[in-house]
Amino acid sequence: MSVSLQPAPPVHPEPAAGVRASRLAGPPGELLARLPGLAPVVLRAANGGAALRVEAEPNALQRCGGHCLLPACGAQLRVDPQRWGAAFALDQGRAGRRHEGLRFLDRAGETALSVDLTAASDRGVYHELAGGVAPLRPLPASGAVADDGILVEGEAVAAVDPTLVGELLETLADAAIPARLTLPGNGLWLTATTLIGNPRLVSGRTEVHGAGVRLSLDPHCHWRAEVQRLPSGDGRAHALDLYGPDGRRILRLAGQEVPGRPEDGAWRTLVGALVR
Repeated sequence: MSVSLQPAPPVHPEPAAGVRASRLAGPPGELLARLPGLAPVVLRAANGGAALRVEAEPNALQRCGGHCLLPACGAQLRVDPQRWGAAFALDQGRAGRRHEGLRFLDRAGETALSVDLTAASDRGVYHELAGGVAPLRPLPASGAVADDGILVEGEAVAAVDPTLVGELLETLADAAIPARLTLPGNGLWLTATTLIGNPRLVSGRTEVHGAGVRLSLDPHCHWRAEVQRLPSGDGRAHALDLYGPDGRRILRLAGQEVPGRPEDGAWRTLVGALVR
C-alpha cells in the first residue's frame, strides 16, 4: 500500500491587525491649516482626569498672535504650535476596517491632540497628507488675541465643593441649559458648546454626552473647584474651573455666550447657587 502525500493548498490568513504610522512633513502648525479639508473629524484631547471628544467641521485656520485658531460650528480649537514637536498619520485595524487619523505630539513625544477621521471625512486629503506636504506660506498674524474663555484669568469668587460638579451637570441636563466645555490640553484649548445629557458611570468614569460631544471625568481624581468672575466685553461672566492634584486647571465649565449679554441668565443663577 502506497500513500501519496499531496502538498496542502496555500493558506492566506487574514492580514493581522496592526498600527502603521508615518511622520508628516512640515511643522505641526502648518499641518493644522489642512484640517478643514478633512472635515468632518473628531477632535480628542485629555488633561489629567478629564477628556473631551468633539465632532467638528473646522473652518479656515486663523492666526491670533502666536496661536492657531480653528473655529467650527459650536466648537473651537486653539493651539500654541510652539509647544508641539511632530505630527503623524496613524491607521490601525484590519483591512477594510481601519481607523485612520492624525496625532500631534508635544516636544516630549506625548500625544497632545488626536484627530480621528469619520465615515464622511475626505480620505483623499488624508492620503495626500500621509504622503508628504509642501511647506505653507506663513499666514499674517492678526495682532489680536481672541478670547477663548480659558486663557482669560478672572477674579476668584469662591471655592466650591467638587462633589457638586456632578449635581451641576445633572441640573444642566434636566433643565436643558447649554453648557460651554473647555479643556486646556497640551498646547491646546478645545471648546464645545452643547446641550448635555445626564451623567452616567461607564467603566469607572463619569461620562457626559451632548450632540457630537463627549466629556469623560475620573471621579476618583482629587479635584479642586473654583468659581471665577471673568471680564467680558458685555459685562462680567462666570466660570467653574476644575483643578487637578498638581494645581493645573484641567476643565472649565461656563454658560453659553449670548450676544448683547455677558452670559446666559440660567447659568448665572446656577453658579450663584454654588457659592452661597
